[in-house]
Amino acid sequence: MSKTKKNNNKLIAGILVVVLIAGVCIASAYYAVNGGSFFNRVLSSDDFSGTLSKWTISTGIWTIANGELNGRGNGSEIANLLLNIDVGKDYEITFKTHLEFNWYISGQDEDIIRQAVWRYTDNNNYYFGGATIGGVAYYRGAIKIHNSGISSTLSYDDYDYASGWTQIKIVVKGSTFTLYINEIQICTATDTTYTTGKVGLSVYGSEVHFDDFKIVAI
Repeated sequence: MSKTKKNNNKLIAGILVVVLIAGVCIASAYYAVNGGSFFNRVLSSDDFSGTLSKWTISTGIWTIANGELNGRGNGSEIANLLLNIDVGKDYEITFKTHLEFNWYISGQDEDIIRQAVWRYTDNNNYYFGGATIGGVAYYRGAIKIHNSGISSTLSYDDYDYASGWTQIKIVVKGSTFTLYINEIQICTATDTTYTTGKVGLSVYGSEVHFDDFKIVAI
């Protein structure tokens, strides 16, 4: 190969590298402005200042009032609200939640659960996890599976309760799920039963308020 041809090939390779780098920079800038980054972008978010147009009610009663999402089941029913988009397999779910204050100091003997659902295929098959306040004054974070209509716990641990808003984050990476409450890692579980499905929010035991939902690809 002639020296001129070698130089031309080097020039072309150099141009391709510059174009590639420029493309990554442009994409990163786009996602930084429109949510997340090129490698860690926001798939959806909701501050509940508008309507439920991003969501589908599967079970329970869900409304928006005063810039918050309110959810509750009918009796002993678990209330599920599902995001309308496909979110892929690996992501991070974050939201904040709080309860009606008088509920959990009034001698209620049932658990009150505010949580996320993920890899939801139908109302009998999905993962779920979040924060539980028990009727005997325990505060527990748990990751569970609902399989053929039967729930079982994959992992759990207690957390330190504080009044006001509770921040919940669930990281879904392959077959491993990690739960954080108020930025503290509570528990991790591994399970391969479900690999895809919808994402949403879930309530059991009382009316629960949600805000600042976000799901980010990882």
